[in-house]
Amino acid sequence: MFRLGVGYKERIINHPLHHPQFEVDESAITTGVVTMAYAAYKYWLSK
Repeated sequence: MFRLGVGYKERIINHPLHHPQFEVDESAITTGVVTMAYAAYKYWLSK
């Protein structure tokens, strides 16, 4: 498990996850996918 920051750097206020005005910086999706794929790769490589 890891924490993926999805807030906007240039904004003063980033609303929390369950807030009605919460918005995701979708560029973080790439980081999450790459991290999970690498973790799966390392896991299966160690078997």
